[in-house]
Amino acid sequence: MQIPIEWDGKIYTFSPESDLTVQRLRVLKAAFGPDYGKYVRIMELASEGDADALVAVWWVMKSVAGEGVDPRAAPNFAVGEFMEAFDKGATAADQADPNAGAEDDGLDPTPASAAATPA
Repeated sequence: MQIPIEWDGKIYTFSPESDLTVQRLRVLKAAFGPDYGKYVRIMELASEGDADALVAVWWVMKSVAGEGVDPRAAPNFAVGEFMEAFDKGATAADQADPNAGAEDDGLDPTPASAAATPA
């Protein structure tokens, strides 16, 4: 799923399934430690608001956009604002693709079935 993230006046995309590559996870592991080289763990940490995991998502979206930045040199940004931008993009992506809820992106701990309203 391509998640659009509006940040710094631009629209970036983040697709955990395709953007968290072995090479990128190795860079993140070297920069921040062993947990940041694990796909599932990094998504869990990001959903919890872990600063390094959010920087990882920020760095990956910047890298995908062709903006070469060092993940260790991330600017100081507001965690709540970044998570809100991510959540807004994830909601838009879910609405655009009705099958998207069938996948677990690792950021929403609530299963899709728990969010459904009974008929």
